[in-house]
Amino acid sequence: MATPKQRGTAKERELVRILEAEGFLVFRSAMSGGLYDLIAMNDRELRLIQAKRRKERRRRAEPRFLAELKAAMPRSRSVKVLKELWTWIERDAWHVTRLEHDDAAS
Repeated sequence: MATPKQRGTAKERELVRILEAEGFLVFRSAMSGGLYDLIAMNDRELRLIQAKRRKERRRRAEPRFLAELKAAMPRSRSVKVLKELWTWIERDAWHVTRLEHDDAAS
């Protein structure tokens, strides 16, 4: 039987395959407790991704966690930087929450 960490790692690797299929170069941070699990980039976007796994859907992602992600948002005028929380809901699908600064470059 897989441990929760092993199941989480399997989901992160699944995300790597999804993003690579979309043309992104993806780096996975194997460090436990880091702010980002994956960094994905192509010539237009830099995506900083935190992946979560849940047994059931919650109405909203954890507000304190989302605030922490948003506060750490890097700014760039040459590349669109996106912060995303990808949540895997058991027996459902991936749900994506995107965070952007109000004053992000257009």
